[in-house]
Amino acid sequence: RIVSEETVALVRRLQPYARGSYAARDHQPSVDLSRWVRRLTTEVICRIAFSKRLGLVTGKQPEGEEVDETLLMSDSLQRFLGNAGRVGRYQPIFQALSDVAQGTPLRSVVPEDMSSSIPGLTQLNKDTEIMDRYEKMLIAKRRGAQQDAANSQEDATNSQDLGTDLLGKMMQTHVAGSASPLSDADVQANVREAFVAGSETTGAAIAITLHQIACNPRIEWLVRKELREVLGDKAVPDHDNLDKLTYLKLCIRETLRLYPSAHVFGRRAEEDIEVGGYLIKEGTSVLMSPYYLGRDETQWGTDAHLYRPERHLPTDARAATRSKFAWMPFGAGPRMCLGASLAMTEATVCVAGMMQNFKVTPLASRLKYDYLITIELEDGIPGVCL
Repeated sequence: RIVSEETVALVRRLQPYARGSYAARDHQPSVDLSRWVRRLTTEVICRIAFSKRLGLVTGKQPEGEEVDETLLMSDSLQRFLGNAGRVGRYQPIFQALSDVAQGTPLRSVVPEDMSSSIPGLTQLNKDTEIMDRYEKMLIAKRRGAQQDAANSQEDATNSQDLGTDLLGKMMQTHVAGSASPLSDADVQANVREAFVAGSETTGAAIAITLHQIACNPRIEWLVRKELREVLGDKAVPDHDNLDKLTYLKLCIRETLRLYPSAHVFGRRAEEDIEVGGYLIKEGTSVLMSPYYLGRDETQWGTDAHLYRPERHLPTDARAATRSKFAWMPFGAGPRMCLGASLAMTEATVCVAGMMQNFKVTPLASRLKYDYLITIELEDGIPGVCL
């Protein structure tokens, strides 16, 4: 319901930019699709996980005493991953340069502390402080509401009801095998994880799917045909429509094959194990790349570089022999992404809603992207809506 509501809000927000509003084509402004869908995914995760409205899609600022903190938080959240990735990329270089300069003439020109020169670090520290303060405020307000409820009841047995959203559930969760609940620090760490992982990654997947469909006329025709058959005149799909949008889901899977949100993630071996003739010792950290796996020609064929949604059908020529781990954008096993189902639902509803109401035309056929922590669309995805 929340995803559908925010998708309707996004369609309404973009209507003034549509071509029908402009007498001349040259007067029509472009919109950055990635920016707008990132607003949507940020709003969705905040509503679902923390019962907070930021007003990023509707443009209506939230009411209440913490309006300024909420707006600061939303700005910080949308910068956080990019700057964290830049710091992670450049910090080792700056540290190595500083180490090399020790005891050499370079010390006279290389400052003792080079951290201020690391791209994005100053802003990252500011945003981390804002996010830290906001997360603690969320937890404290929920604790205060819990205490108020307990004080107003003769029987305080219901005082543990901290809400049914993700924040409330985490605050009621006990450590495995213990009677102790999660500490506020543990709750805050999970709040941060949901905030960050639930916005940037899904937003990129939605924007790239819109771009890829629009750049492939045959695929766009098939998607629009399915939308007409399943949705009719409805602006956005509801829950009952999701299972019927099978071809659109193939498109989203194909996007995540070629452009997974994260290009690499790690695991640690719990015991000695041999993989592919290599002995991996207990405790060894192992990195896996869903980006490489999705482009492996031995699994996907010589056309692995092409956007072809049909390759995910059971009838595809390579489906029977392809490893189930060849497509792994969310990871696998007990530590796979907890938000995988939500991400697929968001992508399906939002892409369907945008295509049902607009013809999206990207201004560039080639994607410019980079991987820091997650995928970064360097120029966004500028386009026009018809």
